[in-house]
Amino acid sequence: MTGAVDYLRVLTEVYEDFSKVEVPLLCPRRISPKVYDRFIAKYIDTGYAEKRKKFVDNQVKTHPLTAYYDKYYAAVNKRKEDLAASAAGRIKEINTEVEAFRARLTEIQKEIHEARKNDKAHQKIVAELRPMRDEIGKKMNELRESYPGYKEAVAAERELNRQYNELRRTAQTELNKDPEYIALQARIKEQQKKINAAPQGSSERRKLEEDLTHKMRRSANEMLNQRQAQLPGAPELGRQRKKAPKLSQRLRQAAQNTDAYQKLEKERRELEVQMRYKPDPKLIAERNKVDKVIGKTSGGIRKVKETAAAETNPLEAYLLRKSGWSRDLAWQTKKMLNGHTPHVPDDVKQLNYAKRLQSLTWPTTVDWDGRATYESDKKAMAQPVMQHYLKRMKPWMYK
Repeated sequence: MTGAVDYLRVLTEVYEDFSKVEVPLLCPRRISPKVYDRFIAKYIDTGYAEKRKKFVDNQVKTHPLTAYYDKYYAAVNKRKEDLAASAAGRIKEINTEVEAFRARLTEIQKEIHEARKNDKAHQKIVAELRPMRDEIGKKMNELRESYPGYKEAVAAERELNRQYNELRRTAQTELNKDPEYIALQARIKEQQKKINAAPQGSSERRKLEEDLTHKMRRSANEMLNQRQAQLPGAPELGRQRKKAPKLSQRLRQAAQNTDAYQKLEKERRELEVQMRYKPDPKLIAERNKVDKVIGKTSGGIRKVKETAAAETNPLEAYLLRKSGWSRDLAWQTKKMLNGHTPHVPDDVKQLNYAKRLQSLTWPTTVDWDGRATYESDKKAMAQPVMQHYLKRMKPWMYK
């Protein structure tokens, strides 16, 4: 049996003349251009995703439930610190021990670096093998560049990145005039001065660096991203930049799976193993030991705090220790608020995925053998009753 299927029509109403009525399609193999144009105009070109994200972020941050649970979590931690105040001396001693171990860890790293720097035999091996490795790397790059479509895909990706960087510079120029952003940059500079004044490797310095990286600079980056998303063409450029690496990565992977490339890759790995420096096993063993001691000693601070809090007020310390879920409440609140923000009824991701699928070559011809197993049995097929049955059940095959 052979045939062709382009689409399926489902009739929901009977007409006298179906040729004069446009019957709607169910699951067409091609998305209607009108539907796609309407979808693009309504949801994609308006930058809906960026606007919704901005709205949700502002809603979650300013919602009373979010503020309440954030304050509740901070209050629980503050009270825990107050109850554990008697352990301040012991905690200071532990931090001093940890700093001493960290200093020793730094010394070990310096010793390994100096030993590698002064190892003439290793330097000689590296000098002999590096040109061979570089030549292999050059051949691998040539194989990758010569793979069909890879060079063009990389060029297109670089062009999109150039346009993205240009838009980002424009957004940065506009943001430099924003009073809020100017004030944030001033706080970042002041924080950097505090970090430079703090002792190297101290817990105070690490806390300042954490605040600078995870709060101040992240806020500045979010402001820049929001300003860039408002520029003309930014949403569409972002979608193209997200898709472009997938094509180049797929072609790169295909090029790297060729036999010639795999052979060169194996040769390069063998050379790198020979070039790799092998430190003194004693220094490595000591470094691993010190690293474990640091983790174990630092972990003891929590136990010391809990013991001190229990000695100060056992019942309150127990209740506060069981209130660790206060942080989960804050997180669940933000998650709930985000989930209750209305979404658009159409799915951008699914629509674009369907559009990609429809560009593929799909077979529409049924070319398999539609006969049952018993129809291959000549003796059974010769029986008149079988012929009579098949003529009634399969009139298109048996006349």
